[in-house]
Amino acid sequence: MNGNLIKKISFVLILAFFNFAHAEDMGQNLPNQLPEDEFNNGHYENDDYAGHLSNQQTESVKPESGETSFIPHALEGEQLLPTNELLHPAVPAAGTMANLENIYTSSDAEDFKQRINSGERSFSFYYLKDNFTYQNDRGIYDSTYRGSGSQEGGSLHLSMDGYFNRKYVDLFWNLGAGFGYNQGKGKFVTGDTSDTTFKLWTLPVDMGLGFSIVLGRWIKLTATGGPSALGLYQNRDDRSPEEDDKSVRQIGFGYYATGKVQISLSSLMSRQAFEMFRDYNVTNTLLDFIVRTQNYTKFSKEITVSGTSVGLGISFEYL
Repeated sequence: MNGNLIKKISFVLILAFFNFAHAEDMGQNLPNQLPEDEFNNGHYENDDYAGHLSNQQTESVKPESGETSFIPHALEGEQLLPTNELLHPAVPAAGTMANLENIYTSSDAEDFKQRINSGERSFSFYYLKDNFTYQNDRGIYDSTYRGSGSQEGGSLHLSMDGYFNRKYVDLFWNLGAGFGYNQGKGKFVTGDTSDTTFKLWTLPVDMGLGFSIVLGRWIKLTATGGPSALGLYQNRDDRSPEEDDKSVRQIGFGYYATGKVQISLSSLMSRQAFEMFRDYNVTNTLLDFIVRTQNYTKFSKEITVSGTSVGLGISFEYL
């Protein structure tokens, strides 16, 4: 291949390269390249197209004042974009949300005020110190379970309420059950302490009606009462399982009444109250100071269990 042919081929390739490298002006200017008036006019040459949005607007976005409609609060009235114009699904155009009439803003505290008395049920548990009186003809309970070396564990109660009225005064039905435990050493007739250990379980079951008076969002006064039954189960460790007096079971009947001063913990902790409602449908959490009165008779033996005791508990109202 001679030199002239090589030069001709090289010239043709260079022309082809420059032809492919041709570019057009994209109409994009650097900052401060154009005067401000000329820059703004260039943006609104086409009234039906907004090139800097992810989708085209179906109406003109050119404001009469010449200011941009995509800066919040830059325009007013009819100059604002329609509220249904979206940059992409679920993302509204800037500056349009302030025009919506159905926007609702709230806080955890405001939400709590609206749902504080909307609960349909209430679950509570509380502990009572065993200050009740156990009477029989020989005073065995006091000598065994309240003498030296004895243990009075008190009782734990569970309660369920169902509201059927929450206007002015809360009215509800109540079901409850409890479990108590006491332990002590037997006593001889002479007063000496034996090595025999006695254990006594108390099992109350309640069914009644109640009402609450709501004193604002902070305090409730609650009273409950009705018929009740009390199971007594006693066991001693100095007898074999075959002997009849190894265990003694009795059931007595009577009544119960409780009074509560309830302080709303949810009103003190708005954020935690919202989380409890979101996760567990709990509308109100309350700290309970409790007084319980009870009276049981009609056991198989001559025993009376009565008196008043105090305790502390927690209640959860929920949907």
